[in-house]
Order: sequence, then structure tokens, then C-alpha cells
Amino acid sequence: MPRPDSHTSSFKKTRLILSISFLFIVLCSVIGLEYIHWKRGNKSFLFYRLETPPIQEDIVALDQPILDSLTSLEEPTRVQPKNKVALLVDDMGYSLKTLRELTALNLSLTIAILPYSPWAKETAQMAQQNNMEVILHLPLESLNDFNANAATEGLIHSGMSEKDVLEVLEANLTQVPFIQGVNNHMGSKITAERETMSLILARLKKDNLYFIDSVTSGSSIAFKLAREMSIASAYRHVFLDSETEEEYILKQLIQLLRQAQSTGMAVGICHPYASTLKVLSENLELFAEYNCEVVFASQIVK
Repeated sequence: MPRPDSHTSSFKKTRLILSISFLFIVLCSVIGLEYIHWKRGNKSFLFYRLETPPIQEDIVALDQPILDSLTSLEEPTRVQPKNKVALLVDDMGYSLKTLRELTALNLSLTIAILPYSPWAKETAQMAQQNNMEVILHLPLESLNDFNANAATEGLIHSGMSEKDVLEVLEANLTQVPFIQGVNNHMGSKITAERETMSLILARLKKDNLYFIDSVTSGSSIAFKLAREMSIASAYRHVFLDSETEEEYILKQLIQLLRQAQSTGMAVGICHPYASTLKVLSENLELFAEYNCEVVFASQIVK
């Protein structure tokens, strides 16, 4: 039979174990409930260290000039390329005064000089010194202007032999220094003849000269033939002064600028008439209005 003090001691141990177990169960329940509470997004005393505090970003007020500069960086200004206009002045070599007036326009003009004009060499030299482009204004036979044919020195006509064509062409080329290219003076007959034009163009190609077809006739094959022969070339789009009235010249100038707007480039031909010079000098702002710039013919030929 057990002793009384032994029984009491065993009872105390059992009660202690039960108490500890109860406290452990309570503690686990509290922890479990707190965890569930925290996971649902609520504040938790036990798990506050696991909560990620929101990042506080510094907010800096920008001055308006800074905002403007940043806005300008977002999308750079696009500069629209200018349309190119080559403006050839035909029949030059008869007046140095006229050339000085053209120089005063401050445009990149292409000066087309007749080979046997009285001031051909002086005109070429002055044009060169004033940053203009010089070309030979090559006389070719007209289909119907017989008086002009007879009166024009250095004219190439259809009755010539191959030898004569090349000799006359060579003489014309030596009359005008500093030339970058050639365009035709008259020529409604010759520019329609493949054989003669082939001789002329082959000689120009030898010196790397470009060719501008003045298109004095709808039958001209000169531009097409130059392309076939891989010669840098272009053709005239607009005659500014087939009529010499100022109103007409202004209308033709606007047509030239519209042509350049439409295709990106255009070639115009004019003459050193007083009315032409007046219209150009009084309407220089039109080039900017139509987003056009006057360039040398060499900058347009292909």
C-alpha cells in the first residue's frame, strides 16, 4: 500500500503538466489567430516586424522653365526639308550690268552663257567670283526660226557632218570658261535627232558635264537620251518669261514653286529681261513661303 506523501507528489506533477500543456495550447492558438489576422492584411502586434513599410518617395516640385525644357525633349522639332528649285538664266553674255543686278538677288543662280556673246568670258569669270554656277548655252538649230538660225554664231544644225558637229561643239566649249554643264539654246530640230544629240552628249560626258534639256519642243529626246547614256541630266519644267509682262512672270514663278512643292524639285528657265529681274527682286519671300530654296542645276541633275 503506497504512502500518502507519494500520492500527493504524483498529483502535483500531473497538474503541472496539464497547466503547461494548457498554456502551450493557448499560446499556439493566439499565435495562430494573430498569423491569420496578419495574412488578411490587418495590423498585427506579433508580426509587425514582417510588415513592409511603404516607400516614401521624395516629391520635388519642378519650376516651369524645367518643365518646358523637359517637354521640348520629349519630341524634337522636325525640320521639313526644303524643296529645290534650279533657276537658269539664259542668253547671258551681253551685259555685265545685268549680271551685277542678278548678283544682288543673292540667289544660287545658274548662268547660261552664249558662246560668242561679246562678254562671254567676262560674264563667266564674274559669275564664278560671285558664287554662281556657269554653264554653256549651246546653240542648236530651231525647227522654224530661220532668222535666228542664220544669225546665231556657233549654231549646230542638222546638215553638218559628224566631224563638223564635233568641231563646232569643241569651239563653243572653249568660248566659256568655268562651265559645269550645258543647256540648249533653241534646238527644237536638233534635240529631236538621236544621231546628232548622241554625238553632242558623248562629248559632254567626256568632260563630265551635265545636260539640261530646255525642252523647246515636245519632240525632244535629249533628256531621255542623256539618261540612257548615264549622263547627269534634268529637264526644264517652267519657262518664267515666254511673255514679258510682270503679271505673267509672277504667275509662272508661282507655278514653278508649286511644281517644286509637288515633286521636291523643279527647273525653271528665265532671261535677263528687266521685267524678270523686277519680279524676282520684289518676290523673294515667295521662296520661303513655298518652302523652296534656289540651288544650282548641278544639285538637281541625276
